[in-house]
Amino acid sequence: MCGDIYIPMGEDTPEVILNRESKQFSLIGQSLPEDSHAFYNPILTWLVEYVQQPFDALCFDIKLLYFNTSSAKEIAKILNVFLNSPQRDKITVRWFYDFHDPENIETCRRYELIPLHYEYYEYDYSSLEPPADEPEGTYHIIS
Repeated sequence: MCGDIYIPMGEDTPEVILNRESKQFSLIGQSLPEDSHAFYNPILTWLVEYVQQPFDALCFDIKLLYFNTSSAKEIAKILNVFLNSPQRDKITVRWFYDFHDPENIETCRRYELIPLHYEYYEYDYSSLEPPADEPEGTYHIIS
């Protein structure tokens, strides 16, 4: 299996954390990459491998202030990976929505067509900013 993945938040890309040891799995920020498929493909590959192995529980946190249409399709692919997992009953998708934007929760709830366990939490996105010292597109794989 591949090493864990950490991608720092960029101006147009979310922070991605896929870490087995800490059991942290999250997308944070906003998702507007030029090529969503290329950005999300390693994430999907990692998750497909991960959910085929035995695990106690998986909470996948989505804290996205905004995501474009192509990212929305990639998020649906992630949720379908979970749906097709032999252990899907152990998976919870936690959506964190912007309480300043009432339409944000409606966007999250559209994914309920993919039958998984969802939880919703209010989140203040005003503090999210990409770090100035990381070059955009920096990609870390943690072994």
